[in-house]
Amino acid sequence: MDGAHTPRPLPMGPPAAARSAAPNGWHPLEFAGLQPMRQRRGIDVSWTIANTTAGPGYFLTGDAASIVDPLSSHGILKAVMSGMNAAHHSAAVLRRGVSPEAAANSYHDWLARWFIEDHSRLGELYRVANTLA
Repeated sequence: MDGAHTPRPLPMGPPAAARSAAPNGWHPLEFAGLQPMRQRRGIDVSWTIANTTAGPGYFLTGDAASIVDPLSSHGILKAVMSGMNAAHHSAAVLRRGVSPEAAANSYHDWLARWFIEDHSRLGELYRVANTLA
């Protein structure tokens, strides 16, 4: 497994690991037997996409727009690609007269297709990994 899945010791403390909400409760074997040190705080936003990823005057990009699994996904690529696509749609509005609503809908459709594909493929990978464990 790559370093993103392996618990790493902190300089002055216990191993640190991020929680991943993979389907079927799958987790790397290295996490077996780890117990939470305290009650979980915050909210799990993995495997989600924003209901509205763009609108007149704004585009959500990267993890703000959608996130599959931060431990296994391609977050940097998604941040760069969604930023480039947001810039493309912004230019279409400013230079070619495309309506802000049409640009927002096109951007959201593109992002939703990417999210659905990632969700499907990564979910299948976890289902297979779960049967092998």
